[in-house]
Amino acid sequence: GQAEKLLIQFPGFLDGADCSFEREACYVAIPSTISPLAGLVFSMPDFIGKPIRSLLMIIPRWMTPKAEPYGGVAEIYPGSATSPASLKRIFQDPDGRDVNIITGVTEFRGKLYLGSLHENCIAIYNLD
Repeated sequence: GQAEKLLIQFPGFLDGADCSFEREACYVAIPSTISPLAGLVFSMPDFIGKPIRSLLMIIPRWMTPKAEPYGGVAEIYPGSATSPASLKRIFQDPDGRDVNIITGVTEFRGKLYLGSLHENCIAIYNLD
């Protein structure tokens, strides 16, 4: 198969995704916002941006900008043969106080179960 872009313009980088057939929605983890530097690099044409991204990957971690605390999940409608994909809503913890760096999300019986790289628990968000 071939990958296609479903939706663009999210408020941050995307990670784990899961779909709920019961709710006809997919949920995508947003572990961090896009820093101004990353936004600049990703806005560049590929012939410039790709080499810069490659260089940034070899910079020692202590020299890279630290990620701001953030937690987010996007709820999307994946689309069908008759209607396009759309962003339904975004759930955010903009300061990362309750849950930070969400990397996985699963919906079950009206609740989102959230996994994180920085928490020692599974967070639960009630959708109803």
